[in-house]
Amino acid sequence: RSAAPTFYSGGTLHLSAVDGLTVTNAGLQSVGDMTLSATGAAAGSGLLDFASAAQAKSTAGNLYLNAKRKLTNAGTLATTTGDIVIRAGTGTGTSVSYPPQDGLINSGSIGAARNLDFADFNGAGTAQVELVGTSKMGGATASLQAMYVSLQDSAVLSSTGDMTKKVRNSDKPIN
Repeated sequence: RSAAPTFYSGGTLHLSAVDGLTVTNAGLQSVGDMTLSATGAAAGSGLLDFASAAQAKSTAGNLYLNAKRKLTNAGTLATTTGDIVIRAGTGTGTSVSYPPQDGLINSGSIGAARNLDFADFNGAGTAQVELVGTSKMGGATASLQAMYVSLQDSAVLSSTGDMTKKVRNSDKPIN
């Protein structure tokens, strides 16, 4: 069996796609900042998708994940010393849907060495966050702005320091 392909940058790494960016069996690694973006607004576009064998890691910088519609992660997204900033979803819906059509679905691992920051694509709290299975998401500090946050099965949202959760619909509990 051969090793998975790896994209390595000794500096910054930027990958961008309009329709969507899918990482299946590859590793992405940068020493500096890494930015992965899917910016399309049309139906079926603006999607970032990481399969279970996928990895994206910045060893000395920050990881920026920008998905106009949805970020789906089953792999490992991490920083060794930096922040993870996720901007996903546009909050086009006014109600909660299952599975979320907009925002973040995480069944993998998202780990920031410093700060984890989630909001919708425009920096507001209109998208949904769903953590399922044995997924883990956290950082030294964590800030989430969302319409709805759902933790299912044995999913973990953690912070060794401060955690701020701003949920738009206060009648929607954090499960």
